[in-house]
Amino acid sequence: MGRVSSGAPKSGPPAHANRHAFRHNPGSKLTQKIIASPINDLCPPCHAVLEWRKKYRKYKPLTVAKKCVRCQQKAVKEAYHVICTPCVRKDRCCGKCLQAEALWPAASTEVAAGEENKNPPVVEARSEEDNGQEPGDEGDGYGEEGESEIEESGSDLE
Repeated sequence: MGRVSSGAPKSGPPAHANRHAFRHNPGSKLTQKIIASPINDLCPPCHAVLEWRKKYRKYKPLTVAKKCVRCQQKAVKEAYHVICTPCVRKDRCCGKCLQAEALWPAASTEVAAGEENKNPPVVEARSEEDNGQEPGDEGDGYGEEGESEIEESGSDLE
């Protein structure tokens, strides 16, 4: 049987909030080795996971070659991969989750080619003046055309 909690659940903010973002020791030899190691042959979601692991020092480099699940050879030299590089290239799939390249999200070509979007689009909030309404004038979001379209579409159903 599972553990039963006693008392009321916790509420409110954490007792000690982080004052600054995590930053690992940049002078460490292991950190330099981890940052220098490339991430190849992965789909965009798996690539993002490994980038996160590197950023927060959760990435653990592979020390001994692992066995490939496709060819059964001890040829996997990259951490968190389950198939070797020749099998990845032959089967055209992700080396970690084994998803076929054809099923990758649309952004896969940009990430695979190393062309990350350095300037994300800026989304500006629309002000009340941009809506064509006077400040403080709150309408229902429909113009006169929108109301007539609703009335016309209701007559089509009869």
